[in-house]
Amino acid sequence: MRGRDIRWDDLVADGPPAASRWTVSLRYGRSGGRPKRFNVRVLSFYVDYVFFATVVRHYAEHPEHRTAIGTQRERERLESAYAEWRSGPASATRLA
Repeated sequence: MRGRDIRWDDLVADGPPAASRWTVSLRYGRSGGRPKRFNVRVLSFYVDYVFFATVVRHYAEHPEHRTAIGTQRERERLESAYAEWRSGPASATRLA
């Protein structure tokens, strides 16, 4: 499968729908047009699929946090927030 570059600003604001263990379907497109989909095979990333979908959604909805991507502090913030969310009730059925 070919890769694809998708700009953060082109992601549909409501984020990816609930993910499966194997793929996350990203919805993207220009304003006013019908959204397109691109399936990301998260199984090959060795990352929790709910974590991946939640992080993509977070950065799509909070552009002010994108500059911190890749920093140790941001990684710790994400891991801490995700651990807190996972320990909450009914975490398996909802996105963080």
